[in-house]
Amino acid sequence: MPTGITEIIIVAVYVILVSVLGAAFKKFNNDASDYFRGGARTSWWLLGSSLWISVVSAEVFTGVAGAQFEAGLAPMASNLAIIAACILMTSFLAAWFRQLRVITSAEVIRLRFGAVTEQVYSYFGLLTNPMWGGFQLFGLSMFIGTVFGIPMQPMIIGLAVTIGLYTLTGGRWAVMATDFLQSLILIPVTLLVAILALIRIGGPVEFFTQSREAGLLQLVHPADAFEGGQYSFWWVVAVFVTQMVSQLQLNWSSRFFAAKDGREAKKAAGLLLFLFVFGLYGIITPMVSRLLFYDQVMDMGANLSK
Repeated sequence: MPTGITEIIIVAVYVILVSVLGAAFKKFNNDASDYFRGGARTSWWLLGSSLWISVVSAEVFTGVAGAQFEAGLAPMASNLAIIAACILMTSFLAAWFRQLRVITSAEVIRLRFGAVTEQVYSYFGLLTNPMWGGFQLFGLSMFIGTVFGIPMQPMIIGLAVTIGLYTLTGGRWAVMATDFLQSLILIPVTLLVAILALIRIGGPVEFFTQSREAGLLQLVHPADAFEGGQYSFWWVVAVFVTQMVSQLQLNWSSRFFAAKDGREAKKAAGLLLFLFVFGLYGIITPMVSRLLFYDQVMDMGANLSK
């Protein structure tokens, strides 16, 4: 259902604000180091909040929330993998990444494997990164377009222009500043929704009681419980390993290049770990929705498929 004019105005103001931030931070960029890693002058609180927002995408509120609606805690194999990766980053990897003393991840490839491998890595990224970015943009556009009743194509174009505008003009500084702004909005709003969901179902005790009775507290389900063996033991193992490797890949190292030093990088990783663990309250809302509205959602899906 399309939203009202008030909500549209709020989002429009936010879009204008992030665009202005991109232009404002343009003056911070005097060389490649400033543009790609914020001149290695970033404090832990700004970097940590930016890292958290980079993990939390529209997928969390669409695909992941849908999986939690369907199976409860089982899809949290992905969350647990990210937490495990954050523990490793906080322990030592973040500081190691910062001490590489390079500007981009491609330079790490050059140091270890030489210029030819660096070029292959870079050109391969030119081919794959736009596709990956397109997937993310598609998911975000689908979510926002559905909420506001806007057709998909103009939504994709509008978001692409907005995101491209502030990232290209402001570089890493603009990205981190807008990420921090997003965290200030996202945390209280999603926390409020989770609290309201608990109130709606009758409180935490009632929530856990109903969730247990509905089988939503199982971390692993029988292989035949869901189509394709989803949420079974080997599915959980595969998702955990895949997500953990994804979070510890070379591209993640470049995010810590912006820290002032290894200590700040370690503290930023610690903040990321804290925010991610704290943010697990987000599972409450889809699970409450499952307990309260499962029949209505299934009926709606059946009608749409006809």
